[in-house]
Amino acid sequence: MLLTAEEKASLLNFMRQFKQSSSYTFKKMNGNPLWRRSYYDSVLRSNEMLDDVAWYIINNPVRKGLTDDYRNYTFLGSFLFDVRELSGRT
Repeated sequence: MLLTAEEKASLLNFMRQFKQSSSYTFKKMNGNPLWRRSYYDSVLRSNEMLDDVAWYIINNPVRKGLTDDYRNYTFLGSFLFDVRELSGRT
């Protein structure tokens, strides 16, 4: 997951609320837990490229062998751009 926020935003509070609401819905539908106990967060510094990090995240299912092409991954999505139209990156 890649998020952008204002400097005063609380990542901890956001993740707690997000995980609670999504876990409740997922468990109600599937009977299984959705999240592990903790998460790893990173703050992008000014010299890091947002699109490079986004591309890394998008390709996680390919690296883990869940799909052969990121465009075929069922849970692929973005609120900012159509990730299925990305091309020319490896």
